[in-house]
Amino acid sequence: MITQYCVFVSSGDDAVELRNRVDGLIRNAVNPGLAAHQIRFDADLWEQKPPRRLSGRETVDDEFVRRALNSDLVMTLLLAKLGNGTKKEIEAVLNSPTELKALWFVNRDEAPQTEVAKYLGKLARQQKLRYRRAGRPETPESSEAIVQVLFDAALESVTRNRRDLRERR
Repeated sequence: MITQYCVFVSSGDDAVELRNRVDGLIRNAVNPGLAAHQIRFDADLWEQKPPRRLSGRETVDDEFVRRALNSDLVMTLLLAKLGNGTKKEIEAVLNSPTELKALWFVNRDEAPQTEVAKYLGKLARQQKLRYRRAGRPETPESSEAIVQVLFDAALESVTRNRRDLRERR
């Protein structure tokens, strides 16, 4: 039996290339590497799965928050822009059991004064969120950070599955 692991990819409008990279890494590197362990990741990208038909007062942001909360992992990719929808997704997931991993694509020695920097700093000071500086998008470090988050999630999944099997015995 294959364990499906839904990764909701959340980001600002300036991270489209990174979103595509996550999808490509999942399909071409991570899933083939995990096939023997019967684990498969599926990226939930708004570009590939448009929102369902909305009703009443429901907004597109509400739909994406719902999808984030129903995923196994929310991977947030941040550069300089922080859209209102991304912020809503982060804040909803912070108050839920859904796992959240935030990657900020700046170098360790950079000190940008962007909306993202201020927001992440605020959440870190409140001890609500730990994030990782993942290097500039054009560096190998950025892809390594993405793959590391995915393999950490896979390892957790394997460990949880083995623990569940032992408990059932």
